[in-house]
Amino acid sequence: MADLSKPRVVAVGGPTASGKTALSVALARAFDGEIINADSMQIYKNLDVGTAKPSEEERQGIPHYLLDFLSPETPYSVADFTAAADPLIRDITARGRLPLVVGGTGLYITSLLSGMAFAPEKTDPAIRARLQARADTEGGAALYAELQRIDPDYAAQVHPNNLPRVIRALELFEATGRRMSDQRREARPAEAPYQALCLCLTCRDRAVLYSRIDRRGWTMKKMRRMITARSRSLHQMRLEREILQSRWWTTVSCAMRWMSLVCIIPRLETLTPTC
Repeated sequence: MADLSKPRVVAVGGPTASGKTALSVALARAFDGEIINADSMQIYKNLDVGTAKPSEEERQGIPHYLLDFLSPETPYSVADFTAAADPLIRDITARGRLPLVVGGTGLYITSLLSGMAFAPEKTDPAIRARLQARADTEGGAALYAELQRIDPDYAAQVHPNNLPRVIRALELFEATGRRMSDQRREARPAEAPYQALCLCLTCRDRAVLYSRIDRRGWTMKKMRRMITARSRSLHQMRLEREILQSRWWTTVSCAMRWMSLVCIIPRLETLTPTC
């Protein structure tokens, strides 16, 4: 029997262009709901292009949370998401409204709905750098084989090509002596904290899904123009921070590099420079 004292939550997940935004807004309008974003890219400001962030028109006046609120350079983890989303769910519920958790980042949704407890992350940059160097020289397969030996249960859940997760598990074991599978098992509570209804949208015909993506109206030429304009804007913001925070000769050096990049941006489809 469901525990009626637990907050009710509706989760909507699925791939890009599967209709998550339209469905969640319709549900929110029908059931007096408010939406908590669960997309790991839509949390960032100034990244509207390419993230399919819902526009003001698409939101139809429905309150949205954890959307478009972080600077792009700010790290944000699943632990940060669950810590922010849980009080939002309880606040929305306390006001007599229905919380909807909506997005394409499955890890966010499953971790939140299962009540995963995240211990303070213990990271060692030296260990991580050494493991990355090994991956560069020996290949990711060597690290995955080591993970299979140390923690076969977790290795079975991780794709061999998912190098960041492989390195993180090896780093945890080397730094603390604990296996990732044990940590995750202990972090999951006996009972879920919410009464959750999960709606996972899909499209069996991939051609139809791709057609929906195309119909969003983004031609490649228009996309490149908008990305170029946004890149220039982000580069200018970063340059202004350099001027305020760095010594003048460092700033001049960065400025010269940014000026060179602005000249070549129109010829590039993607650009992720560092200064």
